[in-house]
Amino acid sequence: KIADGTTEEARNDPRVIAAYLGVPDEELPVVEREVGL
Repeated sequence: KIADGTTEEARNDPRVIAAYLGVPDEELPVVEREVGL
């Protein structure tokens, strides 16, 4: 599970976007911190 809330909230959640579309390598440390990895 990567998100809670409404469809609209999930659609705009950076964690959901990163999970489905990926992120550039230089942004990976920031995303990992945000999601608690």
